[in-house]
Amino acid sequence: MREEWLLTSRGKKWLHTRAGQKWLQTPGGLRSEHGQEWLQTKSGGKWLLTMGGREWLQTQSGLGWLKTSHGRAWQLTPAASVWLTMEDFLKTMETINECAIIPQLHLPPAFQAIQEFKSLPDFLMFPAFLALRPQDNSTSASLQDCPDIEVIRAMTAFTIFATEARKRSQSSSDALKYACQNWVFHLSRAPSSKDDKLNHTFKRFWDRHLLSWLERQWCLKGLRSCLLVLSEGQKLAQAQFGFRV
Repeated sequence: MREEWLLTSRGKKWLHTRAGQKWLQTPGGLRSEHGQEWLQTKSGGKWLLTMGGREWLQTQSGLGWLKTSHGRAWQLTPAASVWLTMEDFLKTMETINECAIIPQLHLPPAFQAIQEFKSLPDFLMFPAFLALRPQDNSTSASLQDCPDIEVIRAMTAFTIFATEARKRSQSSSDALKYACQNWVFHLSRAPSSKDDKLNHTFKRFWDRHLLSWLERQWCLKGLRSCLLVLSEGQKLAQAQFGFRV
């Protein structure tokens, strides 16, 4: 009944009132055709950046909308791009704190790299995060606020490295991208940990190639993805394959 009434002249006028605008921001209103249309307006775009809008974007309905053509277009706007970048950064920091790396006397280089990243001061951590963030029209790192010339030189060199690393990652085959993302899943389903050939291959990868994997996976899927895979990989290496990492 409500949907039919909203199609009438009185209903359309009501949508422009304060009560109508508040209804459009409710779960029921946002699911309606009128709510979907409202999200494409300037008013709807501004609301998405409010606390209520940001909370809705974290819901299943909001996440689904972000995948639509209108949602993707909204993400490319300057205000939305900055907010999404900060959300990604904060979630990455949360993941770093939650994914505890099992301490060892001699950590593999990939783990050392993450520990170094965690120890960076705030004014360097965010530019480093931006430099290696998967490139999808995302915000570029800015060095203009760095406090001294040595920091600027260091970050310039890091940005050059990150650009080259992204190029290497983007040229990867689909098969390699799949392997980078899913090797722990497949390894966890290995039929037996007594397979000497498998153990030797995994040990060689872990000791000699894990850092290269970290670089490629970080550029393809972001640091959060790397942390989750490394955390599971470290547990698997110790529990299933029985060697120290």
